[in-house]
Amino acid sequence: MSSILTSGAAVTAIGGSIKNITFQRNQWGSYVRSKPVNNTGVPWLSGQQALIAFLVEMWQNTLTDAERYEWINATGYTKNKVSKRIALKGYQLFLRTNLNISLALGSFVTVPSPQVALYIPGSISSVISTAFATVTWSPVATVGGWFIVFYCSPYLSAGRMSPVQAYAFIARAAVNSLTANIAPDIIALRGAAPTGARIWLKVLFINSVTGQRTPPYYLTGIFG
Repeated sequence: MSSILTSGAAVTAIGGSIKNITFQRNQWGSYVRSKPVNNTGVPWLSGQQALIAFLVEMWQNTLTDAERYEWINATGYTKNKVSKRIALKGYQLFLRTNLNISLALGSFVTVPSPQVALYIPGSISSVISTAFATVTWSPVATVGGWFIVFYCSPYLSAGRMSPVQAYAFIARAAVNSLTANIAPDIIALRGAAPTGARIWLKVLFINSVTGQRTPPYYLTGIFG
């Protein structure tokens, strides 16, 4: 899927990728291309692709030149696969911020929000056993808007003691709840676990107003 990108006075060139969306140029000008992703049987991935397409359309046709300038002039970073710090371009920062906000059930923003103190848990732990999984963390947040977001791996062999790359979103909870039972969410997505199967959880803390997110925390246990 592709669409022509029309740039206003504030945006004269755009390129690069985020998720499966690539901004490119050819002899007719700039366009946006969506790389096909095999999402058969993965409804959350189909929803994420639709959300990215919506945000691309929002960047192109809803934001004013002044709003795009604010994203272009803002500072944001990510890390690549070898943990090298990389500066985000304006449209990348806009997409990443609003994708994070959507995970925390917030409202999309058209300009960057003032950053708040990052929520860092003093402790985070899990109890995972046969068809049972709870995650507990503390303390309560001193700044509002923070949610904890959970992803889980496929079922793995019991000996898989290092985190994997493939995770799917399963649940979220308000940070100040301090505990969450996510076993039903794992089973709803993955089905009943084979005997002895290991599960890995990836946990993020995301602010629903600013789109800030913490580095991931990884937890594991035998779920089958």
